[in-house]
Amino acid sequence: MRGFRIGLALASVATLASCSGEASKVFVADQGQVAYIRFVNAIPDSGAGDWRFVDAVEGSPTTLNLPFRGIFPGATYQSANAGVRHLKIFQSALDQTFADPNLTSPAVVSTVFLDSAFTLTAGTHYTIIAVGNLRAPKTAKFVILTDNFVDPTAYVAVRQPGYVEAYRVAGAVPVRISTTSGISATNSSATFDVSEHSRRGALLRRSTFVARVAG
Repeated sequence: MRGFRIGLALASVATLASCSGEASKVFVADQGQVAYIRFVNAIPDSGAGDWRFVDAVEGSPTTLNLPFRGIFPGATYQSANAGVRHLKIFQSALDQTFADPNLTSPAVVSTVFLDSAFTLTAGTHYTIIAVGNLRAPKTAKFVILTDNFVDPTAYVAVRQPGYVEAYRVAGAVPVRISTTSGISATNSSATFDVSEHSRRGALLRRSTFVARVAG
């Protein structure tokens, strides 16, 4: 198995199955059709900017006062509704303490640095970069990169007779799984039907393997 280690346990987990009549169901929050994005400010002469999708409130990541060379949200991504999206970068308030109304007036914060619409495909990861210059020769624009992102395993599911057991994966911490299916006392072995899922519940891999007690 990739991305995690497995410790074998042949003990029965029948008590877990009896805890709920919904034990055979796995519930995953439905975010709808979403893409995954991050912002990079690579315009050297703009100062800080407020990045906002202006076509919808839900599924629209926003970041304020993103400086030159700033990245939001860092090395990770934010989910955004898929489809045609309209993104603008506004000038940030020139006084982030908001003590001087002349530096935080609508005339300042409504100034648009960049304004563009583009299509986000569901399940795809993007880096949206503001590049160029706002001053002459005024080459500022958005560059949208499609990232080759591999979603890491977040959950391991083990199919048992009549239900599915889910185990959360935390980095490199070993995951100990158990089964009541396919146990052979003669061979001191058990057969595992295992699937790996992303944090959004998407199936990444499915495999079957036989574990035997050493010795």
